[in-house]
Amino acid sequence: MSERKIVQTNAAIGEKGFIHIYGGDVAAPKPFVVGIHGGGWRNGEQLSYEWLWARVKPLGVALALPSYRLSPAFRFPSAYEDLLHAMAWLREKGAAHGLDAGRCALLGGSAGGHWVMLLATRARREGQAQPFSLAERASDGVAVEQTVTPGLREGRTEATGEVEEPVAADVTPRLNQRL
Repeated sequence: MSERKIVQTNAAIGEKGFIHIYGGDVAAPKPFVVGIHGGGWRNGEQLSYEWLWARVKPLGVALALPSYRLSPAFRFPSAYEDLLHAMAWLREKGAAHGLDAGRCALLGGSAGGHWVMLLATRARREGQAQPFSLAERASDGVAVEQTVTPGLREGRTEATGEVEEPVAADVTPRLNQRL
């Protein structure tokens, strides 16, 4: 099995409809993190969270990286609808790619953090299985900021520059529980 699979989940939006899946295991579906890129709604790149794979792989956690159409070429709610579609696809077809939809965490920075909060709020409102944002779980003892900054790649927070433990290690106990 290759470590990364690229799957078209929404042909109507072309290349933005691909999801990159790292480490899924069909024989034993894994908990997974959905990393949603930032970029001020106008920029950003789907693979900007690819670095996270090295952090979650040793923990037995998979990674899914969706994308979305950017403004100003595509106005709201295009990006939101793209991500809703991606989340529905992960929920309905993720198991066929080794992902356990009942154990899903959402991670995003900047605009991606905004989308994470919207997606989690909508899932809750609609009574869907709850993905959780890393920021939401701060009250559960998960030590993370609302949005993940590039400094966390090196283990630093943007605010202080101090070195901390990797985010992935903090969420692993929660990912290993059925939500």
